[in-house]
Amino acid sequence: MKKIVERINIVAHIFFLVGLLYLTCRYFIVHQNTTMVYTRYDEAAIACVLLLAVGIVLLPYLISQKSSIIYVDRLKDTTKDTAKLGSDAINNQVDVLTHFTQSITQIRSIDNTTIATIEKILSLLCASIHAGQGVVYKINKEQAYAALIASYAFVAKENQIAKYEFGEGLIGLAAKENRMMKLDNIPQGYINIFSGLGSSSPAFLYILPFGNAESDVLGILEVALFKDLTNTDFQLIEEAKVNMASIISQL
Repeated sequence: MKKIVERINIVAHIFFLVGLLYLTCRYFIVHQNTTMVYTRYDEAAIACVLLLAVGIVLLPYLISQKSSIIYVDRLKDTTKDTAKLGSDAINNQVDVLTHFTQSITQIRSIDNTTIATIEKILSLLCASIHAGQGVVYKINKEQAYAALIASYAFVAKENQIAKYEFGEGLIGLAAKENRMMKLDNIPQGYINIFSGLGSSSPAFLYILPFGNAESDVLGILEVALFKDLTNTDFQLIEEAKVNMASIISQL
């Protein structure tokens, strides 16, 4: 901007000098020749020279001033972007649920009535929700106990029991009261998730009873995680619970 103003200033000086030279020549010619008079062109030339003079005076001032123009970025309408993100999240959630349901259907098409099928569904679920460990207990209502029948990455401690009577421990309590339990302040060493590189304690533990349409408790799902469950995770768990309940009812 400053360079443009400087160039205009130079051009204005040139025109001013040319106009001044023209008016000076006309002045001497008119005064030396009494038959000649000032014309409209002379008046226009005088006006232009005066304007150029004013411009030449003001231009240095304009050059010395900082530009007062403030450029403001055009605000981006984020409404469409937000809606698109929401739509993408919903579509992704639907895709995850659809793929999970199809995977369970494929598992059950091969074997539909054994504990091995429950273990495969449990493995699929734990991998999908990023659980470090998972176990499934089958409820025996007549004898009032819950017995472990399937597991994922579970290493039993020495002398650890695999059966809980109703009201015994968290598993027995969940079986007796048919209510979900969540632990998010797990004592260090209470549960250990092992890998080839070492072991670590999870941050969250969920105990989730499941049953049939008549609200009869048929089993208990227990999962240990390093992160909390999301809404999508809960939907995957519900799908797995329905299928595992269907299989357990046939055992």
